[in-house]
Amino acid sequence: MLDIKRIREDPETITKHIRTRGGDSHELIGKLLECDEIRRRNETEKQALQGERNALSKQIGIKKKAGEDTAGIENSVREIGQRLKDLTEEVDTAENRQREMLLSLPNTPHPDCPEGDDETANPIIHQWGEKVEDSDSLQNHVEIVERLSMIDFEAAAKITGSGFAVFRGAGARLQRALIQFLLDRQTLEHGYTEISPPFVVARDCMVAPGSYPNSRRTCMALKTTSCSSHQLLKCR
Repeated sequence: MLDIKRIREDPETITKHIRTRGGDSHELIGKLLECDEIRRRNETEKQALQGERNALSKQIGIKKKAGEDTAGIENSVREIGQRLKDLTEEVDTAENRQREMLLSLPNTPHPDCPEGDDETANPIIHQWGEKVEDSDSLQNHVEIVERLSMIDFEAAAKITGSGFAVFRGAGARLQRALIQFLLDRQTLEHGYTEISPPFVVARDCMVAPGSYPNSRRTCMALKTTSCSSHQLLKCR
């Protein structure tokens, strides 16, 4: 979730970066800042009124000890109390609305990330080997793994939805081998420490890194509270 202070300090840059991701999420920045201004203004007034009420309450105590009439001051305290109640509701409403909008904003991409509508805008950084010309006899990776029964996309679509895969047989062993290779390489050669975290996580742990609860996939993850990986890396 983006930090409201960061948005407040440089809304133009945040809006520009979010716009590069496509969609209309960047339009929330203006509404978010407006809501934030209302919340902060009401919070400031609330704090000022609390101080004023405390001061008047002390006066009431002093005047009562002196035998003086305190009806006028007590009436003022009641009016301040009602205003504080209204302000508290307004502040809570603004805070909830602000949080909802923050959770709806995507994270800003890395400054070096190329702009584009799809993968065709990705620049080629390096090529290796001779490129094989396309022909009808060539199979893409999806056709190959399905022919070898390494991945079952239909089963994954039924279990989770599009964009996922169920690895089977040699495919599962290959994935496990690649994971093991990565863990060994990073921990033994690049100064990382392997950790094994709990499978169950708190809701805030999902929200903080940018997994928004208003997305379908994250809602499913929050219901099951299960991590997608049993091993993570933590830098020393």
